[in-house]
Amino acid sequence: MRKNNTFDFRPVGRIIFNCRRKLGLTQQQAASALNCSLTHYSRLESGFRPSLEMLIALCDYYDLSIDELLKLHPSVNPFIEKIVELIKPRPRHEQEYILHCVEQYVSEMESLQKQALYRPFFHSDAADEAASMAATGADLMAAEDPGVYNPPERVSEDRQK
Repeated sequence: MRKNNTFDFRPVGRIIFNCRRKLGLTQQQAASALNCSLTHYSRLESGFRPSLEMLIALCDYYDLSIDELLKLHPSVNPFIEKIVELIKPRPRHEQEYILHCVEQYVSEMESLQKQALYRPFFHSDAADEAASMAATGADLMAAEDPGVYNPPERVSEDRQK
């Protein structure tokens, strides 16, 4: 994001755009809520540099932290970047299934942590082992109950039969 001591705000603009769309707002509605012109708001989504006051207002309005808005945290965790890299080329229904599996896995780990039965990995192959466990868990989950999750395309096919 940094080149020659300047900060590239285009990713920030994409985050602002995605937050607005997620809330189902028009640019005009968001601009009005933030007390700025439509032109100014449009430029923010295009990646123009906001003032410090506007950054704070955007964070408050979209319920983001500054580091989330400025995308400072992804570089801290290379595992997240690797997961995104692996999942991005997959079809949407597979992405949804993978997300479902990860949510189930995280839920299970949280449950085990509460019961004090889970111990974090302490060796250098932790990421490989975690990925292997997640994949095995997803396979087991699918084998135990194939009806737990049906990707949207499969659901519509089942309804046609």
